[in-house]
Amino acid sequence: MRGLCEICGKPAVARCRLCGRKVCEEHYDRSTGLCTICLSARCEICKERLAVGRCVICGRLVCDKCSVQLDNVRRICIHCLNSLFNGDISLARKVILKEKRFLKIPEAPKRVALKVLGSGKHER
Repeated sequence: MRGLCEICGKPAVARCRLCGRKVCEEHYDRSTGLCTICLSARCEICKERLAVGRCVICGRLVCDKCSVQLDNVRRICIHCLNSLFNGDISLARKVILKEKRFLKIPEAPKRVALKVLGSGKHER
C-alpha cells in the first residue's frame, strides 16, 4: 500500500473496507478490516454499517436499517421497538414524541462575555 495514513500521517499499510481510508497499522483492525474511526462509529446492533444516530430508549449507536426514525432528530432501535411496542411504529412515535424525557437535544453552550483589559489580559 502506498501513501500515508489519513488519520495520523504514518505510512499506510491497509485500506478500511467501510470508508476507504488509507490507514497505518496502529489505526487498522485486521480482524474486521476497519479503521479505528469506523470501529468507533459503527452500528452496535449489526456491526456492519456506520451509525446515523442513537436509540432514544437504550442509547445504542444505530444505522438506518437497524432503527426507525421517529422525527427529524430521534431514532428507536429495532430491539426496543419490538420489545416495548411490539413493532408498532405509530405507537412508538405517539408515546416517545409525547414524553419530554426522550427529548435528547443538548442545550446550547452558555456564552461567556470577556472584557479586554488594558494590559492584554482577559477578565470574565
